[in-house]
Amino acid sequence: MFSKWPLRYLDDPKQILGGAEQIHAVARKGFSQQYPEVAYFFGHYSVPKTDLEALMMEARQSSSDQVVAAYYVANKPRFDAMFPQGTEAVSSRQP
Repeated sequence: MFSKWPLRYLDDPKQILGGAEQIHAVARKGFSQQYPEVAYFFGHYSVPKTDLEALMMEARQSSSDQVVAAYYVANKPRFDAMFPQGTEAVSSRQP
């Protein structure tokens, strides 16, 4: 919505509207040991707020799959940097 209309965040020093929202990844016990590369990815994954707002707007106007794929392609170097040795370090393990 921030992409479409001139909205702004309100000052809320007393946090009447609540604090900043967060997204958490949850997995079963032992997942991080079995799939350390995936756990590392989710532990270091981030999308800038302006990008997230633009993605949400584009997803409302078209196919969300296409929007996400286009965003990934446009930002692949940044996603690769989330891994210590790039995406090549991720092994393909069978469960």
